[in-house]
Amino acid sequence: MNFNYLFPSVVARDIFDEHNKVEKDLVNHIMKLKKEIKSGGKKWISKDTYTTLNEYDIIKDDKFGVINDFVMKSIANYINGLNINYDFNCVSGWFNVYGKNDFQEYHNHIDHTLSAIYFLKSDENKNAKLYFKRPFANRINDIKSDTNVIFDERHYYKPVPGSVIIFPASLEHCVERENSNITRITMAYNFNMNNKSEV
Repeated sequence: MNFNYLFPSVVARDIFDEHNKVEKDLVNHIMKLKKEIKSGGKKWISKDTYTTLNEYDIIKDDKFGVINDFVMKSIANYINGLNINYDFNCVSGWFNVYGKNDFQEYHNHIDHTLSAIYFLKSDENKNAKLYFKRPFANRINDIKSDTNVIFDERHYYKPVPGSVIIFPASLEHCVERENSNITRITMAYNFNMNNKSEV
C-alpha cells in the first residue's frame, strides 16, 4: 500500500554548535535591555511574561547577529530540505524572558509563513517545554495512535539550549507554566514567503 502524507505540518529542529561561546554575553545584553525597554505582548493573556514583541526588533541589533545568522541558515536548510522553491525573508525578531509561573497561551502567527524559536538560556530538564497542537485537534472521531506521533493531539520539545525549532507560522503553540526558578530566555522570529526562486 502507498501512503501520501498530505498537508503536513513540518516542524524541524537544528542545533547551533557555537552556542556556548555566545550565550553568556547575549544573556547579559538581554537582561540590560529588559531594564530599558517596556514589555510588549499587550494582547497576551500571560501579561507577566516579558517580551519585546512589537517593542524591540533583535534583527536590527548587531549583538544578536551570530544567532540571527544561524537561524537564517537553518531556515534556508528547512526550505531546501522540503524542496520549497520560494525565497523567504525575516520580517521580525524579539526575545522572551520567562520567570517562575510565567507561561504563554496557545497562539499562532497567522500573518506570516514560517516561525522559529531559539532557546538561548534554559535547562532542558527543568524549564518549561514548548508545545504544539495538531490542527483540528480534539475532534471526537479523529484517528489516534499510541505508536505513531503523527497522530498525537499535541507534541512538545524540551528547551535545549542552542536549539532552534522551525515551524509553519499557522501552527498553534504554547509554553507551559514555568515551575523552575531558572530564567528561561528564547528568541523568536517570523518569516514571510517572497517571489518564486529561480530554478
